[in-house]
Amino acid sequence: MTEWMLSESDGYDLLSKYGIPTPKYKIVTRAEDAGSTAEAIGFPVVMKIMSPDIVHKSDAGGVIVGIGTKEAAQSAFNQIVANARAYNQNADIHGVIIENQAAPGLELIIGGKTDPTFGKVITFGIGG
Repeated sequence: MTEWMLSESDGYDLLSKYGIPTPKYKIVTRAEDAGSTAEAIGFPVVMKIMSPDIVHKSDAGGVIVGIGTKEAAQSAFNQIVANARAYNQNADIHGVIIENQAAPGLELIIGGKTDPTFGKVITFGIGG
C-alpha cells in the first residue's frame, strides 16, 4: 500500500474550507521571489521546505522562523534548499512555503493513517 500525505498547503486549503483559520502563505521556487513574497505576507514569516520526500522538515534543516527582512527571506530560501539537498540529495523539492509566523500559543497536531496492524489510526494532540 502506498502512503499519501497531505501537503502543508493542501492542509491549509482544506482547513480554510471549514472556516478554520490558517496563516497567509505562498509557495515560491526562487530566492528572488522569496523576499518580495515575504514582504507582501508581512513580517515576521516562517519558511519551510516543500517536499514529499522530507516529512520531518526540522530534522532536515528545512525550517527557518523569525524572518524579518526581504534580504533574510532570500538568504533563508537558499539555506533551506541547501539543507534539504544535503539531507536527501534525491528529494523532490516543490519549493519553499512562506507563511505568517503565528503568535505564541497552543499548537495542535491532527493526522491519520491506515496501519497494517491496527487499521485506521488518528493522531491528535498538542504539538506542531
